[in-house]
Amino acid sequence: VALQNVDGRAQDPHGRDLDSRTVPDRSLWLALLPAMVAAAWLVSKAQFYWARNPEMQFGWAVLMLCAFLFWEAWPQRPKAEFRSVGLPLVMVALGLPVVFLFQIFQAAQGMNIGSLAVFAASLLLIIFANLLWVFGPRGVRHFAFATLFFILALPMPSIIQSAIIGSLQSLVVAIDLNVLSLMGIPAQRSGNLIQLPSG
Repeated sequence: VALQNVDGRAQDPHGRDLDSRTVPDRSLWLALLPAMVAAAWLVSKAQFYWARNPEMQFGWAVLMLCAFLFWEAWPQRPKAEFRSVGLPLVMVALGLPVVFLFQIFQAAQGMNIGSLAVFAASLLLIIFANLLWVFGPRGVRHFAFATLFFILALPMPSIIQSAIIGSLQSLVVAIDLNVLSLMGIPAQRSGNLIQLPSG
């Protein structure tokens, strides 16, 4: 027999908190069904690029790694709370209209990398809302890495890709200059190029 304390947490007859493992697996999976549907929907859109872009074929491997990370995190999951309602509803209310607009945009213009990025952000928001409702803030933190790891399988918009590549190039040039200086080789930097003395 399960009781409730003053905080609304489920307890056994001895006053001990019941964790999420005491919730029937079927009920817990049903509670997480919105997150699973959102994840499957995102995969169905991302696989378009995985199948057609040779540089994105690693997406399936990232998906398998995400599944493994969830499998590893599942036994240590926080207690199921089912208490946070307001913030998850706000998150869903923000995410669902974007999903709806994405479907309209895709039907009219087709899918591109920018629209997929916005679509992915809205679905991730819905996934986190579901985790927040079921497990509370600790559940969001617990599964955050496994959830956000999937971003690596998505094609990056050119503006983000250019910023990342530019930053990495600048970092590599700075490291190379320091190495050359330690070796006693004079060198000058010109943008992302290194100029060495002739001869």
